[in-house]
Amino acid sequence: MDFRIISAKIKTKNTNMNKLFRTKRKTKRRKTKFLKICLSLIGLLLFIFGILLFSPLGEVQKIYISQNQEINNAKKLKTVLLSLKGKKLLLLNPKQIKQFLHTQIPNLKNLKIKKSYPNKLYILFDTFDLSFKINDNLYLDQTGTLIETNFQNAKQTPNLPELILTPNQNLKALDQVLNQEQVKRMQETLDYFKKIINLEIKQIEYKIIPKELHLKTPLGTKIWIDTTYDFKPQINKLKNSIPKIDVRNTYYKHIDLRIRSKKAQKIFYKPA
Repeated sequence: MDFRIISAKIKTKNTNMNKLFRTKRKTKRRKTKFLKICLSLIGLLLFIFGILLFSPLGEVQKIYISQNQEINNAKKLKTVLLSLKGKKLLLLNPKQIKQFLHTQIPNLKNLKIKKSYPNKLYILFDTFDLSFKINDNLYLDQTGTLIETNFQNAKQTPNLPELILTPNQNLKALDQVLNQEQVKRMQETLDYFKKIINLEIKQIEYKIIPKELHLKTPLGTKIWIDTTYDFKPQINKLKNSIPKIDVRNTYYKHIDLRIRSKKAQKIFYKPA
């Protein structure tokens, strides 16, 4: 047997063994290094978590809201938002904040809550369109919520019909005095009245308890409509009574369209 061949085989085997040992040592070092990095990251995360959870640094200190003059100046919104100050930002649930805000302030549209660590909270929203004017700085929006706003000049003031609510008790900004369906129904009533009678109404009164809508014509006539059933046949009765009841050119103390009758279209009215 050739001893040189045997010696070469033993040398090759030893070389392979050394390579295997070196590979294992490198793998072990990499694992150790990876483990140290993981432990360091976990320690860092625990440290940050501890600061956010137990330190005043993690408490809500600043709340930013959408720049919308129709609602930003409302005292109720500021009061609601102040209740979130000092809370731990880490523990605040955006979904719960949205539910809370919608409960307190019903007219926030497309509401979004964003957290910015360590202590900032962003509340983004749109508002619904204004539907009626209550007085110089109080308006009713599409949701039936009162909005307090001061328009800088006459050009900014929306050309909206005036709404009188009866009873009128301590009306405050962000109070929801009507529901969205009631506001929609009043708007549809005015639009239909203008279309059928060809007369635009600039002032209406809504009597909340009897659920009556009183439309005031430019001449001062008050037209009574029952909101518990369809307004269209009531307005159609008035259309069919023209020219006997000339609502466009004659002043009446009131015209009552509320009475329903299967046999005839009854209208009660009181001349001046």
